[in-house]
Amino acid sequence: MVTRIEKENQCPYQANDPVRPEYISFLLHEKGILQTLKKGFNQNPQGWLSANATKDYIDQFYDDIAKGEIRADTTMSELDELSATFHNGYEVAQHDISQILKIPDDSALKEGHVW
Repeated sequence: MVTRIEKENQCPYQANDPVRPEYISFLLHEKGILQTLKKGFNQNPQGWLSANATKDYIDQFYDDIAKGEIRADTTMSELDELSATFHNGYEVAQHDISQILKIPDDSALKEGHVW
């Protein structure tokens, strides 16, 4: 059944369903994370890093539910919202860091010179 649903790209859960391991891949697909990871790091390094970090976040979140560290009645909608917040925060932080480490246009380093 899951194979048929996956081929049709239909989400097998409702927003208020509790988080279950078989739903995770569908959530990752719906958020575009799996597609970004499949394209690879070289196609979009910053996007790939964000997608990979978000996938790890979602996987760890489910592991914490399984361990009883997070309440078991967490819904897929809640997980979707939490992962979206994490993903957005990760991208903002990534941008901020790249701006801090950016080499100014008038720097001698732009010419390949080293101190």
